Amino acid sequence: MAASTATATPASGTSTVSCPSASDVGGALGITVPAPTTYGTSAAGISCNYLSETPPVLDVVVSIVHGIPTAYLSTAEASMQADATTTGFGFTALSGVGDQAYTYSYTVTATETALGIIAVKGTTFVGIACTGTTTSLSKVEAYASQLLG
Repeated sequence: MAASTATATPASGTSTVSCPSASDVGGALGITVPAPTTYGTSAAGISCNYLSETPPVLDVVVSIVHGIPTAYLSTAEASMQADATTTGFGFTALSGVGDQAYTYSYTVTATETALGIIAVKGTTFVGIACTGTTTSLSKVEAYASQLLG
């Protein structure tokens, strides 16, 4: 990103965003993930970590934030691109997911790849990061698009 009940908009009558279920995330990404741990929660957004600490270790983070400034993604991407020489990876612009999106993929170890997406539609931001999984970037992109609605 993965999911019929996962949505980036708060449920009717509420002001908070909740984590997509493990079955929604896993289904969309074609993997099995554990229940999420929630962090960074607010009325405007949430970050959810689907972390398996038993081998094989996998880590999926899904972040959904509403009400971001319109220049947020461009500014964030420019900052990350500036750090690319230090971090060892850069972002690639992607069309067809939201209003603006960037993906990344890099090798962590000989057997482990990290990949993900940051995307925005209107004033809603979605970020999905996957490490140690067998999912594909195309599945992550499709899930981000689904979460953005």
